[in-house]
Amino acid sequence: MNIQLGEIMETNMVKCGLCESEFQFGPQFFDGRSLPNYKIYICTECRGSNRDGLAPRYEKRFLLHLKKEGIVPPKRNKMGWFPL
Repeated sequence: MNIQLGEIMETNMVKCGLCESEFQFGPQFFDGRSLPNYKIYICTECRGSNRDGLAPRYEKRFLLHLKKEGIVPPKRNKMGWFPL
């Protein structure tokens, strides 16, 4: 498909599995990332603020998501947080 200057292109919006904000996930711009092992998308802001592992404030939502998807929670890191 050829995109002409000024043409509006459809975007793919997804919801962050941690903060629940919507962000663009393609085409050509990805303001977050997919974590396929957890079947979840997280925005760039949440990824940056959880580099050492999942902050405890998101733990309840994360564990509910894993349970819903039938995913066994990963082992916690040495700080006691789940790795992302």
